[in-house]
Amino acid sequence: MGLSRAEIEKALPDIEAFAEIGEFIERPVKEYSSGMYVRLAFSTAIHVDPEILIVDEALAVGDARFVAKCMRKVKDIQANGSTIIFVSHDVSSVRTLCQRAFWLDKGRLVDEGDVFPVTGRYMAFMMRDDKASDDAVRDEVAQPVPAPAEPASAGAPATPARLDSRPVTHWGSHKGVILGASVCGSHGWREDVVQWGEPIEVVIDLSVPPEISREHLSVAFSIKDLKGTDLIASTTHDMGAIRLPEQAGFQVRFKLSNWLVTGKYVLVAALEDRRHDDIHYYEYFEGAHYFASVTDKRFFGVVQPAIEQTVHPS
Repeated sequence: MGLSRAEIEKALPDIEAFAEIGEFIERPVKEYSSGMYVRLAFSTAIHVDPEILIVDEALAVGDARFVAKCMRKVKDIQANGSTIIFVSHDVSSVRTLCQRAFWLDKGRLVDEGDVFPVTGRYMAFMMRDDKASDDAVRDEVAQPVPAPAEPASAGAPATPARLDSRPVTHWGSHKGVILGASVCGSHGWREDVVQWGEPIEVVIDLSVPPEISREHLSVAFSIKDLKGTDLIASTTHDMGAIRLPEQAGFQVRFKLSNWLVTGKYVLVAALEDRRHDDIHYYEYFEGAHYFASVTDKRFFGVVQPAIEQTVHPS
């Protein structure tokens, strides 16, 4: 890398300490795992005072603590005046580190500009139906995602909820009672991309046989991130213990505002027996709907609700 022996010896202790690969620092690199190799390569690159640092998905390797340490180091390098070219599919990392974004698709520039609007359009594209051809998408250079058309008539019924064919997990004693589950936008039908701050509904369609008692029956949903963490959850048992109808077919709607920041999320739908603290699941469907939330605003955290702010003299 053009360094003198003295410069290398000066940098080596810091490289070793940052990489955290212990005694393997003395082993041949060909014996390293892919994670160890990237740790050492990343540590070497950032400890030689680069004028330009190119990081290509390197932060995807390693535990959460190591990734956080890398992010802090990259910010320090930026603060010292270096230029960072950061290549990643992780929108949250891009938004944390970058001021401008370039969206590439199969080597062709699709969009460029300030990081938040570009990554917002990228997230919307990623959650669209697969029916659109790649060529058609690439021809939509720098075009925002269009809003859906208005319903044919006022009060038109919502598109029926449906289930994705690729569940994360699906189990229960009565699989099949959940006919559909979707996140619906303000227009009342299933949306793969929802806007932050807009009203949404979680719609669950069911067909429950009469032998299942309604006395302690509960319909539940949760929204998880891609790591499986529950971010929002609600059940008909919790909100006043709503008694569900005796008829087999019915629909439950949960209305809320979408306070999820830009990211990809997973909808879980469940039918529960809440008779005991140990919940029995008639059906649990994780991955009923994969969707994205987008916003052009700069938010931190995962959920950003509307918060009233006031200042008072002391």
